[in-house]
Amino acid sequence: MKKRWIAALLCAVLLLGLAGAMAEDAMVPDHATGFGVYKYVYTRNGKPLHMRAQPSREAAVLLDIPYGGRVLYVYEENITWAYVQYGSTAGFVMQEYLVDYQPASPTPSGGGSSLPPSTTGSLGTLNQEFKTLRLVRRQYTIYSSPVRSSGFVNLRFAPHAEAAIATICYDGHALTVIAETNSWYQVEDPVSGYTGYMMKRYTRTRR
Repeated sequence: MKKRWIAALLCAVLLLGLAGAMAEDAMVPDHATGFGVYKYVYTRNGKPLHMRAQPSREAAVLLDIPYGGRVLYVYEENITWAYVQYGSTAGFVMQEYLVDYQPASPTPSGGGSSLPPSTTGSLGTLNQEFKTLRLVRRQYTIYSSPVRSSGFVNLRFAPHAEAAIATICYDGHALTVIAETNSWYQVEDPVSGYTGYMMKRYTRTRR
């Protein structure tokens, strides 16, 4: 009798765990790409970032995430919006205001640079990279190669790891090389129409 009681208890625990797992999975849409990494809020004017209930500028604001606030990047909804968690609240924020590193305190003027304040003091590094820019003799095709096949690579407006993002490219996305620096390719994206820069280490020459 005791053994049957223990077996019944174990079954109940397993069923509860399965139900919890199913509920957790249901929170993430099938089309979403999960990342589960931390990112930080960066706004050029130093103001907070709205977290909204839906991926729309018209959706209700759940809360404001302060400049520099760290959020858990749960998944990408689309090229414009990401689903994140800040504290105990989860919702949608615009991707262009998320960066990979903790930004420095905003400048009083707000600035107009396409780089976060943490890198505006090292424009010499960016200039040095531009000095190595050279056109290729013959244009050729490369393919984006993120660290994880389910991830993406940022195409940026300047050859700098925190320059503004023009668009994102998933694994195997074809790009045309028109120039290169020591560490970056300058490429044209035939899909979005953007011309930008992609780090060489996140590309490959074969699909």
